Amino acid sequence: MRNTAFGRSAPAVGINEITIIYCVKGVIFLRYFDLHCDSITRCYRNGEDLQNASGSVAARYAPHFEQWTQIFAIFVPDSLQSEAAYDYYCKVYSFYREQCGASILPHNLHAVLAIENGNVLCGDCRNIASLAAQGVRVMSLTWNGENELGFGCDCDETLGLKSLGKDAVRMMLVCGIVPDVSHLNIAGFWDVLDIWAKQKERVPILATHSNAHAVHAHRRNLKDDQLQAIFSAGGLVGLNFYPMFLGGDGAHTDLARHLRHIITMGGAKHVAIGSDFDGAPMHPNLTSVETIPALRQSLLDFGIDPATVEDLFWNNAARILLGAEQGE
Repeated sequence: MRNTAFGRSAPAVGINEITIIYCVKGVIFLRYFDLHCDSITRCYRNGEDLQNASGSVAARYAPHFEQWTQIFAIFVPDSLQSEAAYDYYCKVYSFYREQCGASILPHNLHAVLAIENGNVLCGDCRNIASLAAQGVRVMSLTWNGENELGFGCDCDETLGLKSLGKDAVRMMLVCGIVPDVSHLNIAGFWDVLDIWAKQKERVPILATHSNAHAVHAHRRNLKDDQLQAIFSAGGLVGLNFYPMFLGGDGAHTDLARHLRHIITMGGAKHVAIGSDFDGAPMHPNLTSVETIPALRQSLLDFGIDPATVEDLFWNNAARILLGAEQGE
């Protein structure tokens, strides 16, 4: 088996396989991989258990899926820096361990840990190895503002990664933590891609929750040259459900517009779901993971190729991040 970003393998779903496992009371059972949600942070703040959380993501929804891999991001706000940021991360991390242990979650729900905001490093790249040892598999360099590593999308787009940020990307690649370019400004994005291209470690590049700027011109969305660079690097773009990033009213039709644009660009094998559940208010037809089967059916009804739909919901992320190959 080849090396994988997350150190495990999972079967991909081929178009000739039966991907709708069975149906009870109109609920479709399928495989689902989400690159980003803020649910563990929300549960920590609200004092809720993940099993019965009142938000968009809760472990009780696992019976809707044959297999579900969820990347849970610990979001650290820009208002926290240095030791305050790390202390906050440690508190939420302890909560994550309590809620997401393998013996606690349903057998078909696989939790992956991410960090949203590199301010947790306290300005010291040596902390990256410790985070990797704790199970962190994905980390964004910034949120929307400035930190010790670089500049987010709310900053001057010409300001690239700081020296510490460039060192952090190199160390992340060595330690097997996947860089997440969502939230970075444009110059920082290209710095990450440049460092990635020069490293021998081929950890993939992710934009875990970003859409297509050509479809809806928001600063958090990726321009076509950025999308193409991620595709060429063998990475993934996770479609974000937030209406402000989708445009329109944030309904299924709006998400389909972004998907079709990415397919037209040749990115059908490099697009996944990056819901941003519990990180932003959503359209009424995309309120929780319970609505995912209906989204899948809508995309099929819109004429999206069934193979592409299965790639979107499972195959692409499983292949790139879990090491699954078609036909395994």
